[in-house]
Amino acid sequence: MKATCPCACQDALFKNLAKFYDTEIEVKVDTEACCTSLANGKTLVFNVPAILAYLNRYFKGEFNTELDSSIQLAQRFFDKFSQLMTIVENPKDCQPNLFKGALECVMGFVACLNDNVLAEKTYIAGERKSCADIYLGFLLKNCYKHCVTAEQAKKFNNVTRYLHTVESEIVLAAGELKLKK
Repeated sequence: MKATCPCACQDALFKNLAKFYDTEIEVKVDTEACCTSLANGKTLVFNVPAILAYLNRYFKGEFNTELDSSIQLAQRFFDKFSQLMTIVENPKDCQPNLFKGALECVMGFVACLNDNVLAEKTYIAGERKSCADIYLGFLLKNCYKHCVTAEQAKKFNNVTRYLHTVESEIVLAAGELKLKK
């Protein structure tokens, strides 16, 4: 399988998914097209949520509404976190209050995950680890690295527990789970 994705971050995500499915997923990073796609024979799938759903159906042979919903939840977090990181990377291009608002939005999403989604669940889509957990865990691990302090991690105890549960499947250059200093 060959995937094309617009950034190195998504390149790393697909490497984690290849590890999870114990197969090769060949990834090509295409920043000019700014389009994520997966080619498998005559099948061409666009957009990360659709690709994750396709991979689950291809390797697990199942359609799962809870999984698809969880993939969409992770994609919403990706959108919020991506907006924040764009502001961080290009501070001169943004209005001063945008960073504060984007950070509050991301932290509010993490709080919602902590208090509602992960309060009584080990995984976000069912009783076992899924590609949605790899996606969300990958994003949350980056969020913790850039945004979450040790004090906040204690407050987000369910998200922190979740990250420790799924982190063995999530490989980043940063290695172990690290918090913002």
